[in-house]
Amino acid sequence: MSILKRMKKTIHIAGNWKMHILPGEAASFIEKIIPLVKEGRVRVYIAPPYTSIQASSHAARGSLVHIGAQNMSEHAEGA
Repeated sequence: MSILKRMKKTIHIAGNWKMHILPGEAASFIEKIIPLVKEGRVRVYIAPPYTSIQASSHAARGSLVHIGAQNMSEHAEGA
């Protein structure tokens, strides 16, 4: 039996962007990864910068890509 067949848990992949991109750039990125995310045990979550949440949410609407937000940091910017 292959390792994939034995796996029963869902795999979560999350990315918290630590970059300064414009909303249009964020939406373009989301649109490019949507076709790569297939139905199955993998869940993809992206937390874009605050200024790009709305554009990212709109771009991801109806897809398997989930948009979230970072709610706090002790740093003014960066990782």
